[in-house]
Amino acid sequence: MEKVIKDQVSDNQVEILVNDLLEIFGYDFTNYSPASVKRRVNRLYALDHFTSFAEFRNRVIGDDRYISRFIQEITVNVTEMFRDRSA
Repeated sequence: MEKVIKDQVSDNQVEILVNDLLEIFGYDFTNYSPASVKRRVNRLYALDHFTSFAEFRNRVIGDDRYISRFIQEITVNVTEMFRDRSA
């Protein structure tokens, strides 16, 4: 039997969250790939066991400690990609 994985957060909800982040905190994710942002948001949503988008959104915009975790999980750490491990 194939396991069906359902997205927890819809495209529209990701757009709402991206707009919140820009308006409230000044973080601009509008140039990020929507599919990538959605994948990362859904990963964090599942990792932290949220049961509704409202609960998730309130935590992101209302908890100073959680916004740091959110930003760290959503952003791409490019320094790792360009680091020469042998050096």
